[in-house]
Amino acid sequence: MSSSSTETVLDLSTIPLPPGSARGIRERLEVVAPTATIRRTVNNQAISLRVPGEDKYRVSLSCDDLHLPSLDGLAVGDEVLVACTTELSTRISAGATSAALARTPVAGSVHARRIDGQSVSVSVNGRVVNISAQAVDVTVFYRPLLTCLVESWSGDSDEWAAEVGWSLELQEV
Repeated sequence: MSSSSTETVLDLSTIPLPPGSARGIRERLEVVAPTATIRRTVNNQAISLRVPGEDKYRVSLSCDDLHLPSLDGLAVGDEVLVACTTELSTRISAGATSAALARTPVAGSVHARRIDGQSVSVSVNGRVVNISAQAVDVTVFYRPLLTCLVESWSGDSDEWAAEVGWSLELQEV
């Protein structure tokens, strides 16, 4: 993936972001809950029907700028590979030297810090992150690379302000 713009680290595989289309972009990453994830028993106790590790994300993008990205021809259901701007994190507990990330990281986005704020060097092999030595509670941060389907998109313009806005809703496959 490569972005045609240096105004954002966001990268969309099939949607070029020309200059003036993505400055100040807002990204919202939220978990998509399957229907009826939480149910109540006959004793009125809440229980989760969630399958661990099966969570999916919705990516909502919006921006007000000078130009629209290349959305013409983009249809509901089209597949888009998204290099997100939002970071996810996971923890490497004391005594451990590696952790498996929930999603594939965007190349070069993985970094780690100890609980005291000191940086920790990491190596990445696919979704597995290794730290150089055992440390006390290390948090690993990364930007996820998500394969998504287009749910919807919209564009608008303010003639007097010479400004356009756009939004794009995507859901992880």
